[in-house]
Amino acid sequence: MVGLDSTLALYSIPAALATVFYPHLRMAIAASKFSKWNNLAPRTNLDMVKESGKVSPELAAQLDRMKFAHVNGLETFPLWIGGILAGIIAGLDNYTLNTHALAFLVLRSLYNFAYINQRGQVLSTLRSIFFTCSVAVSLSLIFKAASALSLR
Repeated sequence: MVGLDSTLALYSIPAALATVFYPHLRMAIAASKFSKWNNLAPRTNLDMVKESGKVSPELAAQLDRMKFAHVNGLETFPLWIGGILAGIIAGLDNYTLNTHALAFLVLRSLYNFAYINQRGQVLSTLRSIFFTCSVAVSLSLIFKAASALSLR
């Protein structure tokens, strides 16, 4: 059985990438139901769907939130990679790396859920909390790595 003290942290990088692309994939699938996907100009697809008049304002807003959840994931992904790699280079123990990885993945998944489904202040606030905590998890690894390296 694999536990939190085994070497799993590097696997969090492709897992985190999945949380980045999940909202984009979900948006593309939903948008393709209303308009033919234009692979020659893929960044125009969402605008074409929204301008077609075939989607409700609520769905158009949700499609936008899927897009922006994806963009936010792209913005936070490099910090996560830096945190994991810094932790590995500094020789942080597997338990620390794995618990941070698990926390990051859960927080990013909750972030996506909250952002895509928000319709009011509660999920909007939770989304901001999940974002802040996921960044804090990444920074925590970087600071722990810096501390470990300074002790050498």
